[in-house]
Amino acid sequence: MNSQLAGAWELVSDTQNGIAVFTDTYFNITMTAKDRQAFKAAEPTDAEAAEAYRTLSTAAGTYDISGTTLILHRTVNRNPSWTGKDAHWEVSIDEDRMTADNLVWKRVG
Repeated sequence: MNSQLAGAWELVSDTQNGIAVFTDTYFNITMTAKDRQAFKAAEPTDAEAAEAYRTLSTAAGTYDISGTTLILHRTVNRNPSWTGKDAHWEVSIDEDRMTADNLVWKRVG
């Protein structure tokens, strides 16, 4: 399944933007809320910075697949408490559509 995952995927969602890129070994996933607000000035206020953090999710590292389980070995994560910890997602791929952790992605590259 690693070769089926390789490429770029765009999240299909009404509330989030997302891009996932997989090689045969590595992954990088970034998601944001679609309604993120731009900062009012070059430097954000504390409230704006907190909201930007809350509406961003990102992780990168290596991965393995065991049956239909995608195991993400997170070496980088927005949340430092999750860095170095694995995430387990049930995954299925049907042509250019992937469902992973109840999220639907379409292949874009």
